[in-house]
Amino acid sequence: MKRGIQSLANGLDILDILVEADRPLGVTELATKLDMDKSTVYRLLSTLANRSYILQEPDTRRYQPSLKIVSHGRKIINDIQLRSVAKPFLKQLTHSTGESSNLAILAGVRVVYIDNEDSIASLNVQAEIGQVAPPHCTALGKALVIQYTADELRNLYKDYELRRFTSRTITTIDELVAHLVTVKERGYAIDQEECYPGVSCLAAPIYDHNNKVVAATGISGPSIRMTAERIVELAPSVIEAAREISRKLGHRS
Repeated sequence: MKRGIQSLANGLDILDILVEADRPLGVTELATKLDMDKSTVYRLLSTLANRSYILQEPDTRRYQPSLKIVSHGRKIINDIQLRSVAKPFLKQLTHSTGESSNLAILAGVRVVYIDNEDSIASLNVQAEIGQVAPPHCTALGKALVIQYTADELRNLYKDYELRRFTSRTITTIDELVAHLVTVKERGYAIDQEECYPGVSCLAAPIYDHNNKVVAATGISGPSIRMTAERIVELAPSVIEAAREISRKLGHRS
C-alpha cells in the first residue's frame, strides 16, 4: 500500500513539474529534479502518457502536459460557474413550490448532485451534494439524457444494466427510449417512485450556448404531496427555472 501511494505521489510530482515548466522535459532532467532513478521516472511517464495526461514529442522524446488536464480544469470551472448561476433559481424553486430543489450533471451513467436547496417542510426529501443516482429511473437523469439517440443510449448502457429499484422502474433500453419521447414532447421529466418508494420528482434540462444539455434542475418531494396533478401544476416553474439558468449560460432557444 505504501509503495502504491508513493508511486501516485511521484506521478503527481511529475505532473506538477511538467505543468510549471516553460518547456518540455526529458527523462534525465526529471529524474534529476525528483532525485529518482531514471527507470522509475520512465515507468511513471509511460503510465501518464498511456492515460493521456502527458504527451511525448516525437523528435526530442521530451514530455509535456496534454490538454486533458486543461479539459478537467475547464470542467471544474464550468461546474463552479453552473452552481453560482443556478443557486438563486434553486432557492426560488424551493420557495415557490415548497419542495427541495436540486442541480445535477451527468458523469458516465451516473447522475451527480452538485447543489441543492432543502425544503423547510417537516416532511421533505433531501439529496446530498456529491450523491449519485442512475439516470434511467430519476427525473434529473432522464432530463440529462434527453438529447441522446436510441443508439447513443444503447452505447451508454452497453456495460451496465438498467437496475430495478421499485416495481415502477424502467428496466429496458426500448422502454427508456419510448419514455424519453414523451419527456421531449412535454419538456420535463418525472419520476414517480421509480427509484425510491414514496418519493416523486420533476426535472427539466439545462442547455449551454452550444444547445447541449449540460445539467438538469428539478424538485423532489414525498409522493403524498407530489401527486400526478400537482406535478403538472409545478412543471411550468421547473421548466422556467431551467430556461433561465440556460439563458444565463448563453443558450438561445
